[in-house]
Amino acid sequence: MDHELQVVLRAGTQHPKNYPAWDYARTVVNILKANEPLEQGDLNLSKVLLRTHSWCLSHPTDTSGWSFLWFLLSQSSNTLDVGAQLVQKTLDTSLSFRWSSEAVWSFLRVTLASEKYLSCRQNMVERLEACMIDLQKSNAISTNSAELSVAAESIKLLLVRIEQALHWIRKNKVCINSTS
Repeated sequence: MDHELQVVLRAGTQHPKNYPAWDYARTVVNILKANEPLEQGDLNLSKVLLRTHSWCLSHPTDTSGWSFLWFLLSQSSNTLDVGAQLVQKTLDTSLSFRWSSEAVWSFLRVTLASEKYLSCRQNMVERLEACMIDLQKSNAISTNSAELSVAAESIKLLLVRIEQALHWIRKNKVCINSTS
């Protein structure tokens, strides 16, 4: 799996949103999963999760990469601890860098609404709510300079993403069966 993942990550870097490459990775995971346990042999799922997550953080607008990461997270109940850490790091990084990419926020919405991450959902939802309040305050005190206007627009878009995420998580929580 190491070689195949390396090829997919390179293809994803050279050709953003490369769905065929990520679909190939899904196929490889499914073939290996059918032949051996998820954490043994060629398919060390935790290792694949960590490498894929690192790649996604370097390519936050790549929907196909985030979709593959969700696929990996949904493959095994043994990945709960690693998965929760990755989701927390994704949320922290997204808020820290003020990412407003639909790709990363779609990943966060689906993950936090899933039954699998019920145990860490409340903490992350509270973090989103607190961040939303802080962003609303900082946006309210912006001035009219052109530079601050661009920053204010960025904050507004991030606020929209957070509001959408919170609404979606509350509406769809536990409706997504992540153990496919």
